[in-house]
Amino acid sequence: MQQGPSTAGECPKAVAEYNYRATVSNGDNALDLSKMRLHAIPPRVFEMADLEELDLSENKLTELPKDILRLTKLRVLALHGNHLTALPPWIGDLGALEMLDLGYGEFSSLPPEIGKLTRLRYLSLFLVPIRRLPKEFASLEALEELQLGQTKLEQFPPELLALKRLYHLQIYFTDIRSIPEGVENWKRICNLTLFANEIKTIPASLARLPSLQYLDLKNNPLSAEAKRILASFPAGVVAQER
Repeated sequence: MQQGPSTAGECPKAVAEYNYRATVSNGDNALDLSKMRLHAIPPRVFEMADLEELDLSENKLTELPKDILRLTKLRVLALHGNHLTALPPWIGDLGALEMLDLGYGEFSSLPPEIGKLTRLRYLSLFLVPIRRLPKEFASLEALEELQLGQTKLEQFPPELLALKRLYHLQIYFTDIRSIPEGVENWKRICNLTLFANEIKTIPASLARLPSLQYLDLKNNPLSAEAKRILASFPAGVVAQER
């Protein structure tokens, strides 16, 4: 996975900016089974004790077998583009996971046990119809990049304010109406993509985030006070309407 910045002022490249699947090439420690129309994971996969990266994206899976827990070294698990109707509570027992892509999932909630994934650095919930996050989400202390675009969020999840290692946060095309106080905890965040929501108010502390390099609040019904706060940012930080 992409490493964090080594010096002040650097912003690590977002996973969304490169095809991470290019790193999942078939070998002793990685297996690419994407786009194979699979309705079930082949049993031989669970015999690969040293497997670290598994790409099952764009198949026809509707559930995850618990045999995945036999892959104790698994760091990367890509499941986007399947038809998963639920995320099992035992997902939290995949303790080595660093990258989890659940995009396009058909489940509407996350189990509290997801908070046990304390090594997780990247999580995508793109187009997953969740309306809120469990309070245990705040325990994802290693999370650096989070994709919540086109979810069913109606309020800004307060659990995100506890994620002090975040570099990249994307929330767009949702119904959230405000950004709460508490963002000053985000000392490392450098890319904040919040366009096309229903955001009217933002805290003044947003302008004091020390690492922020890009803020996109386009296509939100911002209040006059929110626009005044945005005007206080250094040139080049705030994405401009076209």
